[in-house]
Amino acid sequence: MIKWRSLLVLIVPFIFLIFTDFDIPLLKDQQDTLKDQIELTSWIFSGIMALISFLALFIGYMYENKLIAASNDLKLIFRPYTLTISEVRQILISYESNTSRDRLITYMYWIYLIVSASTIYVWGITVGFYTEFKYSLKIDFSLPAVVNLNIYLFYLLLSGLLIVLTFILFQIKNLKDPLRKGYLPTAQELIDMKFLDQQDSDINEIIIKNTPSLTFYKNLPRNSPTYEAVFSVPIKFKNLKFVIKLYDENGNIAFTCYGYLIEVNHVGDQFFKRLTDNLGESIYNKLRDNGSGEIKIYSANHSILCRVSLKSVINDDNSFTVIPQNIIFDREAHERDHTLIARLNSETIMYN
Repeated sequence: MIKWRSLLVLIVPFIFLIFTDFDIPLLKDQQDTLKDQIELTSWIFSGIMALISFLALFIGYMYENKLIAASNDLKLIFRPYTLTISEVRQILISYESNTSRDRLITYMYWIYLIVSASTIYVWGITVGFYTEFKYSLKIDFSLPAVVNLNIYLFYLLLSGLLIVLTFILFQIKNLKDPLRKGYLPTAQELIDMKFLDQQDSDINEIIIKNTPSLTFYKNLPRNSPTYEAVFSVPIKFKNLKFVIKLYDENGNIAFTCYGYLIEVNHVGDQFFKRLTDNLGESIYNKLRDNGSGEIKIYSANHSILCRVSLKSVINDDNSFTVIPQNIIFDREAHERDHTLIARLNSETIMYN
């Protein structure tokens, strides 16, 4: 509601006109002088309004094209079926650029709003000076009555046009979606799992494109190596709650990782975190040879948004990565893994 309050400025000139006294008796010389002053003021405001309207329409058209591009990008982000993760990142960065709140359009909106309100009032004074806003409700086709009616209609038409143009700038300033109902979300909202869960998006496709992964390293020296585990996400999302379970070839749990990602500084950033550089050699070997697993992504109320199966892929002699394989549509009858993350209220990644 707050963002609509600025438009109330357009009501002010009509309120002022109601309290403007047009019945003050004037001498003929005073009337002529006042008439010249009103006409001059009206022409000045008309000229200013014409110039500002041209600039406003030009700037509005430029920003409207950016919003159209952002709206098309939004459809791809919600359903990234044909995109690679690199393309998703580039689209997110482009979307952020197209929807960033530029000061130019904000300044132009406020200038146009104030000048429009002033022009409506000045034109209203001009109309009132010639007609005193007196109009009979009776049907009257006399020349004075018809002229007055046309003056009123012309004034209302021009005032309505200014109000419409101001409203269009208001919509552009507030990121109105030009292709669909509503307003465009911010780029930060598009990397928020809580927001995406509430939208008409394919959450499974978004997650499978951006599934967190684990990479395990065998570090030098060869005669006494250390083993390292690194968690990573191609694009860091806010409010990402997850549990990863990795199994050995016998189906026993060999490694568990869970966490809660909250803040993102820059849209499109990758995220890495070393979990440990003291991993057991037996765990490394079990997962490297025949490792498998699954990752569960949770909503804000800890219900499962998506399950993805994982498999181990050997990178080289000294590392392998557990990567997503496919979506698991089945849901467990008694799901208890959410208890691992239920009490997390700060950005945390843990393992055991």
